Amino acid sequence: LKTFASQRAFEQERAALVGWGLSGVPGVISEGRRALLLSDVDGAEVADVDGFRAAGRFLRGLHDGSPADTDSLPVPQALDRRLRSWLREAEPFVAADQRAAVLNAFDPTAFDGDVRVRCHRDFHPRNWRRGAAGFGVIDFEHARFDHPLVDCLKVLDLVDPDGRIGSARDGATADGPQGRLIDVRDGAAADGPIDVEQRQPPDDPRWTAFLGGWGRPLDARDLRRLRSLRLLHALGSVAWGAREGDTEFEGQGWRLLAGL
Repeated sequence: LKTFASQRAFEQERAALVGWGLSGVPGVISEGRRALLLSDVDGAEVADVDGFRAAGRFLRGLHDGSPADTDSLPVPQALDRRLRSWLREAEPFVAADQRAAVLNAFDPTAFDGDVRVRCHRDFHPRNWRRGAAGFGVIDFEHARFDHPLVDCLKVLDLVDPDGRIGSARDGATADGPQGRLIDVRDGAAADGPIDVEQRQPPDDPRWTAFLGGWGRPLDARDLRRLRSLRLLHALGSVAWGAREGDTEFEGQGWRLLAGL
């Protein structure tokens, strides 16, 4: 039996599990007021390279099976609203100059023309399972339509907690509002494919395995998107963690914010 602190979380989990037609997820047996009786997803948490690859494959099916995005608010405007909301939430905890730096660094133009897809929005190994029936995913209370790269953010928290993937580099040459983003090597095309292995943390193949399963290579525009999404994620982590007294979560947000 899973109970929910908010009606929104209850409705999001129910909508994803009942309406999205996914396999490898809990089934809804019955429901009550802000409560769902769910079938179990067999298996243990997954944290090895094969698990990250399987997670990428699950994500590809989740995103690729999405119906058309019917939200009338364009993605850049929606993300800008989200940022400004978190800036207000962060006001008691983050200095004005730091909030201004985040606002200045955020680049909504990176998302021009993008559409939303079905997203889990809390996609990390604690919510992955592998058992006799294969790979599964739990905890869909944050699930809704969003930008597909949002489902990479918690994975990046694990493999790149210091914000190396998505950070700006000193001396970067101009390529849009934020400059050329992380590890675009000399001679690389500004909008061409990027060698992911050159950017993953040393001796950690999980990110490459995850992207291989997902089947989506990153280009320079994706790196611009990731920087803005990670800035938003870091700011939200600091504000939420400070408000809720979760010092570990707040600390992760500050660490990422400093790296970006």
